[in-house]
Amino acid sequence: MVHTRDGSSLLLRHRSVELLLFAYRNKHLGTVHSTDSEPVLHPKAQAVVRHLNENYHQSLALPEVAAMFRISPHYLSRLFKQTTGFTFSDYLNLLRVKEAQRLLRESEDSITEIALQAGFSNFSHFGKMFKRTVQVSPRTYRQEYREAGSMGAVK
Repeated sequence: MVHTRDGSSLLLRHRSVELLLFAYRNKHLGTVHSTDSEPVLHPKAQAVVRHLNENYHQSLALPEVAAMFRISPHYLSRLFKQTTGFTFSDYLNLLRVKEAQRLLRESEDSITEIALQAGFSNFSHFGKMFKRTVQVSPRTYRQEYREAGSMGAVK
C-alpha cells in the first residue's frame, strides 16, 4: 500500500475494517424471513452476535459461548458462518481489531495494554491479527494516525 503524508492510506485502512464489520453485521445468508418479508438474522445467531459485540474484550471461546446459548459448538460454528458469512473467530478478531484501532488513536496506553483491553490475551496473536486486517503493525498505525492528525487529515 502506498503511504501518503496526508493520511489517506491510514483512513482507507480504518474504513476497510469498518466496512468488513458492516458487511458482516448486515449479511443475510442463512436468514429467516419475517411476515413483512424483511430478512432477519436467525435468532440464535443474532443473540450470539449481540453477545460478541458487547463482550469482545473478555475471553470468549466457541465452546463456552455455545454452552451459554445451549447449542453444540459445531452447530454454533456452522450457524454463525452460514448466517454471517464469517467464522466465529474471524468476527471476534474483527471486533477486537476495531477496538484496538480506536484505542491506538484515542489513548496513550502501551500497545500491550491496548491488546489486552481489546480482548487479545496473546500479544503475538494481536500483532498478527492487526497486521492481517489493517495491513500495518499497531505501532505503525498509531504513528501514521498521529502524523496525519497533526496535519488535520484524519478525523
